[in-house]
Amino acid sequence: MFSQETKLTLELEILKENHELLHMDYEFLQEKLKLVEETYELFKLHLESKKKELEVKKAQLFEDCVRERNEKENCMKMFEEMKKTIDDKRNVEIDELRKISQELLLANKKEEEELEKNGEIFC
Repeated sequence: MFSQETKLTLELEILKENHELLHMDYEFLQEKLKLVEETYELFKLHLESKKKELEVKKAQLFEDCVRERNEKENCMKMFEEMKKTIDDKRNVEIDELRKISQELLLANKKEEEELEKNGEIFC
């Protein structure tokens, strides 16, 4: 059997190996942690740039919506003005036609009266 000194020496060697392995594992984990932190920072920058891009896009879309709304309002105003102009012209034409119609009726009535007077004269 092993002597006490041999056991202790063996245990010491095992402990040294374990310590060395633990130290290597620790360094490996430190490197991995560093990579994870770098990756995190890259993703963070990527997400921030995406956020800025989306904010710019959102602002552009908002400006487009405002511009389109203004264009639509202008078109509606122009349409209403055109409709009013057409209605006004139509009303003027109707009034003129009524006036002409009344003048024709009046002229027709006068002609009938004159024909009646002339007919009475001839009778």
